Amino acid sequence: DRIRLTVELEDGRVSSIAYTVQGCSGAIACASAMTELVLGTQVIEALKLDRDAIAEALGGLPTLKRHGADLAIEGLRAVLADAKKGKKEAE
Repeated sequence: DRIRLTVELEDGRVSSIAYTVQGCSGAIACASAMTELVLGTQVIEALKLDRDAIAEALGGLPTLKRHGADLAIEGLRAVLADAKKGKKEAE
């Protein structure tokens, strides 16, 4: 599975976040849930998001689909780190 995220920050908040996923339905659902959970939040709060919060937002995840939540979290952390350096996209 592969995720690409684009983010815009404004006054320390996630003002815009978009994703594309090449992968299973679990990875797509997790990316979608993650974007909904972090949009409008402070970056410091977005960085606290974990796979359990994504799973909870989706009403639970089967064990074989939990990797999608890990992928979404890893992508989020990468794009936020890059955004602090002036880049808006991470893969």
